[in-house]
Amino acid sequence: MESYCDNPYIDAMMWSVRRNNYTENDIIYLFRGSHFWKYNLKTQKLWDERLIRQVWPDVRIPITAISGIDLEYTWGKSDCQKIIIVSRFKYWIYDCKEEYENNQTLRSTGIIMFEDSPASIETLVVDISVLKKRVRMEYTRRWYVYYSIVQPTADESSSVI
Repeated sequence: MESYCDNPYIDAMMWSVRRNNYTENDIIYLFRGSHFWKYNLKTQKLWDERLIRQVWPDVRIPITAISGIDLEYTWGKSDCQKIIIVSRFKYWIYDCKEEYENNQTLRSTGIIMFEDSPASIETLVVDISVLKKRVRMEYTRRWYVYYSIVQPTADESSSVI
């Protein structure tokens, strides 16, 4: 079995969420293969290795992109309500939390389409514009497309964006 140190790379990463405004947010999540870790930017410590499928059981691995989404942006305040996880052209949306317990509840899933074809996504960039709640999904090195993120209803189980 190959060691992670023999071939170091990261599939995706995401900032953690701190609901307490007095706590510095210095933790990121790092994803590689079927695992993810917490990483402290100040202490440079990597810990809490977990299996992606234990926390987000519906997600196909490897993850190619992940990001928190602020669906109700207020000027001067950032608060993550959902996370979007992407593996190539498929996405999954879950609730955003400070700590992720096992078996998170899937809120929405679908296939990312561009010009009537599935679009394989490499990068997510969240646009926190007050007027436009959207995510920029980069599907090649040169081209990207913006997708509006609509909060799914309780009875919505699958959609195409």
